Amino acid sequence: MPRIPFSNNPIHVAFPGGSFHFYPQGPLSYISGPRNNPRLWQSEETWGVRLVMGLSIQGERKEISPLSIIDYVKRFCAFAGLAPDSSYIMQKGVYKYSGNGEVKTEKSLQIVILSVNNGDLPPYFFEWYMEILAEAMAVDFRQESIIVELQRNGVVQETAGVGPD
Repeated sequence: MPRIPFSNNPIHVAFPGGSFHFYPQGPLSYISGPRNNPRLWQSEETWGVRLVMGLSIQGERKEISPLSIIDYVKRFCAFAGLAPDSSYIMQKGVYKYSGNGEVKTEKSLQIVILSVNNGDLPPYFFEWYMEILAEAMAVDFRQESIIVELQRNGVVQETAGVGPD
């Protein structure tokens, strides 16, 4: 597998009224995108996002299929016109949330989208599209929030919780 320019460390974020933790578990699953191994070139700048969401559906006992989430993400990115050479990676993990006096732990999924070349789009458009994607996912998969971690060359730029509103 090629060298992937993103951080796959656990996520720990404190926010007003609570905290969020994501612990990756198991192997990374390379879904699609270009593979450049052995490395023939290196990009000057790679933007990436980690989207983390629980696999439980709000108010129900059944779980969301990780492959249905990946399919949704890829269709959204294609519709939005994001770079067709983006790479998609997924990994299961454990999502732990505490806030408002409650603690939730559930199976979860992180989806990594790496975009080496967004054409003429400035980086803030990539961030904007990813936040729109997270909001749509929160609505369509009935999630309280989706964690959005924006990275540039594997360095976290910001982390935010995006809800269905």
